Amino acid sequence: VWLATGYRLWQTMVIAYVLHWLLLPGLALLLLMGWQRRWQRAALAGAVSLIFVILYGDLFLPSFSTPTSCAATETECPSRLVIMTHNLAAGQSDDDRLIETLHASGADIIGLEEFSLADARLIKDRLSEEYPYQIQQGDLIPGIGLISRYPITDYEFLMPPSQAFVLVKAVIAIDGQAIRVIIAHPPPPGRMLNGGAIVSRTILDIPLLTDLMTEGGPALLLADLNVVDQSEEHTLLQQAGLVDSWREAGWGVGATFPAAQYKIL
Repeated sequence: VWLATGYRLWQTMVIAYVLHWLLLPGLALLLLMGWQRRWQRAALAGAVSLIFVILYGDLFLPSFSTPTSCAATETECPSRLVIMTHNLAAGQSDDDRLIETLHASGADIIGLEEFSLADARLIKDRLSEEYPYQIQQGDLIPGIGLISRYPITDYEFLMPPSQAFVLVKAVIAIDGQAIRVIIAHPPPPGRMLNGGAIVSRTILDIPLLTDLMTEGGPALLLADLNVVDQSEEHTLLQQAGLVDSWREAGWGVGATFPAAQYKIL
């Protein structure tokens, strides 16, 4: 269906979010059907397993691109930045745990989504020595901001086409090099008011994000994009030349969804 229709059907879009969990049991079924010598069923499970390996197999391979470790005093030591993006769950984070998480990350630059005014005051009070450069706008879910060990030489808040949450376009000076940093939080998929169809609202902001990222020079996109790597939005970002840091340095499928605590009544 995806090959035939792309993402025009909302059902295909929704399945993309959980596709890895739908395919993963195929690996266990392949072993079970093979052990029971049910070859036709094993072949079907094998097809499912093959799709999983093609789409996600590289995420389970060891990384061979570990950054070189060397003393900071060595003149030939390559510059290395630790970058983090973190959704603060609209003020639901425990204060002490939040501060410890940010401190323990060792990150040089942190993009923050759902960055409440209360969290902004907390971080300013307790982490200003580590992160002397801080910007923030909005409150709770629309809140967004950036904290940095390096000087923020310029920034502006922009309203994206989705008209949902403001994004940040900043310039950070790192050892004489200007790095453009975009912090964004496009809205998740949902029902549109006119007609009630389930659509991706995230995709409305992708053209602006790709334009901001490809203006020239090094750039970082730190975001809660509300998409997975099998989505049309992710494909468009890749086609624009952006590199998925999780695909480069992560392991496994990642566990970042959801941030909220849901209750079943």
